[in-house]
Amino acid sequence: IEFTVQFMQLLHGSEHPNVRRGNSLHALYEERRERLLADADAEALAGAYIFLRNVEHKLQIAAGLQTHTLPADPIGRGILAARLGYGKAADAADRFKAALEERREMVAEQFRQMLRDDEGGAPAATSTLAQAAWAAATDAPRAAELLAELGFAQPAESAAHLVRLAEGATSTTGSRRRREALERLGPKLLDQIREVADPDLALLNLTAFTAAVGARTSYLALLEERPATRRVLLRLFGSSAYLSTLFIRHPEMIDTLVRSDLAHPRHSSAELTAELHAVLAACVDLEGQLDAVRTFRHQEFLRIAIADLAGELALPDVQAELTQLAETVLSEALALAYREVQARYQMPAGLKLCVMAMGRMGAGEMSYNSDLDLIFVYFLPDEIAASGREAASRVVQKLIAILAAPTREGYAYKIDLRLRPSGNAGPLVASLEGFHAYHRQSSALWERQALVRGRVVAGDRALGDEVEAARRKFVFGRGLDAAEVDEIARMRARIELELGGESAQRLNLKQGVGGTVEVEFLTQMMALRYGRIWPALRHRGAAALFRGIAAHALMPAAELAALEDDYRFLTGLENRLRIASDHAVSALPTALAPLTPLARRAGYSGAHAAEELLRALDLRRRRVRATFERCFARERRH
Repeated sequence: IEFTVQFMQLLHGSEHPNVRRGNSLHALYEERRERLLADADAEALAGAYIFLRNVEHKLQIAAGLQTHTLPADPIGRGILAARLGYGKAADAADRFKAALEERREMVAEQFRQMLRDDEGGAPAATSTLAQAAWAAATDAPRAAELLAELGFAQPAESAAHLVRLAEGATSTTGSRRRREALERLGPKLLDQIREVADPDLALLNLTAFTAAVGARTSYLALLEERPATRRVLLRLFGSSAYLSTLFIRHPEMIDTLVRSDLAHPRHSSAELTAELHAVLAACVDLEGQLDAVRTFRHQEFLRIAIADLAGELALPDVQAELTQLAETVLSEALALAYREVQARYQMPAGLKLCVMAMGRMGAGEMSYNSDLDLIFVYFLPDEIAASGREAASRVVQKLIAILAAPTREGYAYKIDLRLRPSGNAGPLVASLEGFHAYHRQSSALWERQALVRGRVVAGDRALGDEVEAARRKFVFGRGLDAAEVDEIARMRARIELELGGESAQRLNLKQGVGGTVEVEFLTQMMALRYGRIWPALRHRGAAALFRGIAAHALMPAAELAALEDDYRFLTGLENRLRIASDHAVSALPTALAPLTPLARRAGYSGAHAAEELLRALDLRRRRVRATFERCFARERRH
């Protein structure tokens, strides 16, 4: 038990100061609190530790010396059992023995799992082909031939990366332990890399990772001893250049990979808030806080992606986790912005500010690298000469800098303010009165539609309640007539024409024919038309609106079920597309070679994975378009 606890301390102590405890139990509880150990495992180890130490103490008190040997004779075992509280019945010693063996077996299994060579126990054999490729690693032409046989799409380029990776095993300048670890790992790595979505990308990132960790053999030892961690790392390296770059820049984040097989793939809002608050409190200046915000966001983003790639989070869970992370960072950044402005300017007494999220954040359905579409509303009693707007604008400007300004750790989130009242021509923040007046008098139908997904996510709660009441009144206060239904259809067509950008070489999962926007426009049209009548249609996200449409039979059941299934397919594919980069991309190529890694990430396999994906995508997009046209035609006639 002590070795288990100390191993976790050595592995994670640099990133988690709380686990640096001399007392084994205290360290064990901290490792559980930091989610380095699953709750059940930590509780079982703690219980076993207390039990075993109690046995040890009773032995040593009786013997008067430091012994750990149980009595060999029946009488001695019976006396020990009685001292431990098992009584003096004939079966007391047997009951003690059973309890002892149960705990020892559990502890031994925990220790074996911590240092296991493979999840099944025995080491997995490496293929002859992988062994040959590693043996030929320093012979680039021969290595390229073997990598092609292993399934690498760019064998010549990958052979060059393999040469650099293998040089770490043959170099005389590196430590002997590092060379030996690489020599043992090499064939195993190649065998596992061939199974990931993009083997060439995975090998490139693996080579960069081993160069980044340099002489720190503990990372290589960890990958050698924990095949599950190795698989997760290689899956990450073969799925996302962006996330791999983050990880390589911060290899200490490997604890996120180690923890990925524990029982906490999801984090609560309270956990995220407490952790970010503690991180910010430890910083000595604003620059440190900006980097801390970004590092926290990147680490949590990486955690979500790892759990996603490992299949531990379904798509709705991924969307919820990404949304919750953005809300946490936004709320803490707003509080930080307010403190920074307040330290430099006299803030008007009674000023209130709240933030409304639009788009996917508002709907609680964020995808990887979604921008934050935000609207800011303030209120100041008895405002004079726009003093509230000026102060609120300063806070918002500081907030934008905290989230979007690039630092050495990159940026946290991109901010999009184009959905605010009057768009880019309007003020940065709107007063509560101005928000009411604009949407009562001046706003267009598309703005009303956009507010279907509006949700107050940060700032003053009382003001947020007033803004939400105004939103609901504006969005659901009346229905849609046939002309407005037609106008939404025309807006959809204009988006496809102006933003879809499709061609024979390029498809657009979002704005193109039968894309996600089409489904969202359909569900939002239903919300605007029927939300006035039925509360089940007053939801923000597509998934909840599907349920409302079904509850009131607004579409044929089979048609709605197919639409929902197609939307899940499209959003899932977009999720796999967006995880690869740091941009909110929705376009994908039609050429088979560049499409193959995406097809593999989406679950297709074999030599024809890209072709199968294109066929499935074409079928579903045509079905979405046909459903959209039928639904809007029906609603125009009503």
